[in-house]
Amino acid sequence: MNRATIGVVGALMMAVCTVSYAGYTRLEVPGASMTFAQGIDGDNIVGYYMTDTFHGFLHSGDSYTAIDMPGAVHSSVSDIDGSHILGVGSGLHGFIHQADTAVYTAVSIPGISEAKPTGIDGGNIVGYYEDASGTHGFVCDGSTATTLDAPGATFTMASKIDGTRVVGTYADAAGTHGYVYDQGVYTTLDVPGAIHTAAYGIDETDVAGHYEDASGIHGFVYDGATYTTLDVPGGRLTTALGIDDGNVVGHYSTPGSGDIYGFVYEPDVVVPVPATAVLSTFGAGLALFLRRWRIV
Repeated sequence: MNRATIGVVGALMMAVCTVSYAGYTRLEVPGASMTFAQGIDGDNIVGYYMTDTFHGFLHSGDSYTAIDMPGAVHSSVSDIDGSHILGVGSGLHGFIHQADTAVYTAVSIPGISEAKPTGIDGGNIVGYYEDASGTHGFVCDGSTATTLDAPGATFTMASKIDGTRVVGTYADAAGTHGYVYDQGVYTTLDVPGAIHTAAYGIDETDVAGHYEDASGIHGFVYDGATYTTLDVPGGRLTTALGIDDGNVVGHYSTPGSGDIYGFVYEPDVVVPVPATAVLSTFGAGLALFLRRWRIV
């Protein structure tokens, strides 16, 4: 083997040894039969899980803390903003759980009965409600609630809010679409080639959600220009529900068993390919290279 060959082989080794992929981490509340991750703020993740009934949870560091609205048969949690955790107890009673003081405060939306709050940012809350005319989204600043109905929609739901921007889903005669609402303007989100698109999470210009095509249901992130598909490796029915600083949370199911787990996707976390896979890939590539150049 001459010096040139050694140099090329070295370059191949360098290329192979830097192979990596973005990190998906499974979230599973101990003892739960199902875990759903719904919202994220920094290192804190919230959602709900199923044991004897549904319970909300806060995942911080390596620990899970149950969040149950006092007096409710079941509880779920959908969003977090700092120490404020937003959820719903049985009977569509919204609440805010103050994580640092463990105090629960009932959420009441002016002029709307049985509203389901789903997103919080500062003093603003979004969600949806039903009346005789259908399902409508809303945004409330604490004293005034504004109904959200996308133009031409047969139903509209609001999911999360960031600043003045609300993200949600609506349906019309053409199908189901995601949308961003900002100060009176609705912008439709449709993943190219998708049968249906739904949007759930927002952080500045980034939107997270899921779409359906001929191959199934997939999560996505939209940065204002490009849709990126999210599929948990080895899973199916990936749904992205919350996003913060590029990190995404949601849930997926496993083939066969249908078990449901939460996940957090961290695009900046590098997970190295196992050494055996690296060596196997490198060995096959090197053998092909040497044969092609008649070195062996």
